[in-house]
Amino acid sequence: MKRIITNKPVDQWLLVPGSIGFVYYALLTRFHGLNPFDVDWMLPFWRGSIDSATHYLGWEFFRQAPLLQWPPGKSPNLGPMGGSGVALTDSLPFFAFIFKPLTFWFSQPFQYFGIWVLTCFVLQAVFAWKLLTIWVKQWEHVVLSTYFFCFAPIFIDRMTVHLALAGHWVLLAGLYLLFSPKSKFKHWTLLAVVSMLVQPYLAIICVALFFAWILIALIETHAYFQVVKKMCIFIGVLFISGWSAGLFFFGLGSAQAAGFGTYSANVLAWVDPGFPWYEKALWSRYVPDQWQNTGQYEGMNYLGSGVLLLAFVALGYQLIKGTWKSRGMQVAII
Repeated sequence: MKRIITNKPVDQWLLVPGSIGFVYYALLTRFHGLNPFDVDWMLPFWRGSIDSATHYLGWEFFRQAPLLQWPPGKSPNLGPMGGSGVALTDSLPFFAFIFKPLTFWFSQPFQYFGIWVLTCFVLQAVFAWKLLTIWVKQWEHVVLSTYFFCFAPIFIDRMTVHLALAGHWVLLAGLYLLFSPKSKFKHWTLLAVVSMLVQPYLAIICVALFFAWILIALIETHAYFQVVKKMCIFIGVLFISGWSAGLFFFGLGSAQAAGFGTYSANVLAWVDPGFPWYEKALWSRYVPDQWQNTGQYEGMNYLGSGVLLLAFVALGYQLIKGTWKSRGMQVAII
């Protein structure tokens, strides 16, 4: 038995990262919100936010809509002018489409957002493991590195406001497809569907990763027709997915939003431990709060003091042991 486990490639030990994600989920949440029939935790005005109530109510309106309708993500009873779409309330259409046929038949309040949080922790660990094992083959090193992904402040902070945006595993999956020699176009089309049904912001980042992947393929193969064909299919899959979720219910202009440039991040975001507003605590006892403009709490991107320390150690090592070319690159980064 030991010989079989030893010979098995580290990137296939998916039970290990799955367990890591589950353990960290249990430690951080104490299974809070996992009961699908408990919806009270999503409704109060909490830390200056009513977003979770918006997400839940958007799902309930969608759940009470007809099972067979066009587009499938339509919520005809939500709002004037014929209703709205489940994507426009940021109600996680990916799970809404899965759970609606299962819960349409009873009227008891039901939410899947607690299940989503558990899913995010498990898949965050799994795809971090898959990504890391492209380069790292020692399992103990991969276990330690997976820890940083599961406890990343930018990952956990999203769960206090925007649950769908906590799906960072979607981005890790995109990075894995970009760097893995095993990735195929069908994997990218699946990621296009999932990312759009999770959150359009995440889908946009996946589009950038796909374009990088397709550009590399173009440089290597010079197959211009195949590349253009794949790009058209990928973009078509994205739009069909968004349309089916009701994202364009009020036209293409409904995908726009006010606040561009306000709800943003500044250059200090990586070393800014958070925002002491709305009763929130900073993410560090040692790194001081940095300046931020109004609305830039949405651009929270703090790496964590441990990751920052490791980054400085790595930069110092490269400056001492690296080549002149690598040293120049490190200086440019600093």
